[in-house]
Amino acid sequence: IACGPSANEVDFLPLKGKNNIKIMIINKPISYIWPVDYWAFCDHSQYVRNKVDFDNYNGLLINSVGVKAKKPNQVLIKAIQGKGFNPDIINGYFIGRSSVYANMQTALFMNFDKIFIFGIDMCAVDGKTHHYGNGFNPDVAPDLRIQRFEHEAAHYSGAGNILSEDVRKKFYFCSSYNQWPFTNKFNKWDHKDAVAKILEIAK
Repeated sequence: IACGPSANEVDFLPLKGKNNIKIMIINKPISYIWPVDYWAFCDHSQYVRNKVDFDNYNGLLINSVGVKAKKPNQVLIKAIQGKGFNPDIINGYFIGRSSVYANMQTALFMNFDKIFIFGIDMCAVDGKTHHYGNGFNPDVAPDLRIQRFEHEAAHYSGAGNILSEDVRKKFYFCSSYNQWPFTNKFNKWDHKDAVAKILEIAK
């Protein structure tokens, strides 16, 4: 579950606690389903803004080596420079300007059959680029954030070009707002009915 505004339009609670479903939060925790199985972020600034949650979290933390805070329940992954996609994250992962992109590689390494990605809208919805609004992340101004989506999309598009169809079809981009062409190389679902479809598959 990433930070796009569509995450506010989905009730994730029915997914929590299912034996064959694991939940990963990207960057900022969502309080009503917290804690979750995995929490991933790549920037030390996310630790600074979420320090209390970090200190109290007992699930599996998945961070890049750029996160300087350390805990026993933490996996640190080296960032590889440039463009690419590496499902063998023992050697590192390509961040591709996006913690979601980095952890698509993590999810493949963890050998999940299906990987459903929520909150990756890559646009503003009612003026907001994140489910928590525009004021939480001071690192990037909202107008610049929108411009950066184009650079992120180039990495996703590159992955769509180099991954086999079998691998690409493991990914489901669950956002009706994301209109970037790369989503056509993967599965694409409307976020509003995706939870019900996941639960049906999980039976």
